[in-house]
Amino acid sequence: MYAKIVQVKTDNEKYVYTLKILDKTLNVDNDFPEIPNVKSSIRAQKEDIVAVLLLYGGSDVFVLGRCER
Repeated sequence: MYAKIVQVKTDNEKYVYTLKILDKTLNVDNDFPEIPNVKSSIRAQKEDIVAVLLLYGGSDVFVLGRCER
């Protein structure tokens, strides 16, 4: 899935993101609420679009990397 980073904080050597899930046309998907406190070692900036993974449809979100679209 795609997500837009709406907030970035740092926590030691990790980044803590608030994400908004996007649909396949990169528009906000209102079926998903904002997802706060997603920790990652991958560096991205506010407004970047990233690829994310939701394991088994649960609430654990992992940032896979930045998307260059």
